[in-house]
Amino acid sequence: MAAEAGDFALEQEEADARFEVTAAAENRWIAAEINRSGDFFISQTILRGEFTLRVAVGNLATTQEDMGRLWERIIALSEQAPAHCGG
Repeated sequence: MAAEAGDFALEQEEADARFEVTAAAENRWIAAEINRSGDFFISQTILRGEFTLRVAVGNLATTQEDMGRLWERIIALSEQAPAHCGG
């Protein structure tokens, strides 16, 4: 789907099972690492009782490629998570 001014959708065909059971400590560590880099900003929330990463896009110049880079960074960090985080 092509994005139009004011609209943005990141299409994902299937859920990534690696994130179904991610521990709260790992999510906190991922958010801290991404925010420390300064390339992206992730906030957090509690969703259905689970600590969850939250991304809000407020810049009209944000592209699907930007969101893809963020998703790749989250995946890479989940694979590098310290043992105390469940990784």
